[in-house]
Amino acid sequence: MVYPGNYAVVGAAATAAAATHTISVAVIAIELTGQPHLFLPIGLAVCAAFLLARELGPSVFDFFRRVAKIPEYASATCGGEDADSKVAGDVAQPVTEVPCVTSNTTVAAIQEILEWGRAMHAVHYPVVDNLT
Repeated sequence: MVYPGNYAVVGAAATAAAATHTISVAVIAIELTGQPHLFLPIGLAVCAAFLLARELGPSVFDFFRRVAKIPEYASATCGGEDADSKVAGDVAQPVTEVPCVTSNTTVAAIQEILEWGRAMHAVHYPVVDNLT
């Protein structure tokens, strides 16, 4: 028997695959619905949507990255073309000391930690019981 809901699931999986440029949507759709007999229709629709969308334009993630003017990692930090020859140590900036906040940290020390964080573009600060 043919259920209209099955078509909706196949279409939703294909749409998600096209928007995100991922094939893993097929597995997610099959697992969420608990309908293993839909594996072939979902798999074919997702693969077709993925391949077609890849040729037509960027994924939703790339679109929002461009709207936010966030550069691609490889071209921004690795120099683009020679990115395949570089390793993490070539582009990473080592941090020798990470300031931590404890129950004994003074307000002045916390202000220094926040200033350090602004300079290092840090958004998270470790809060620990003690430093040992």
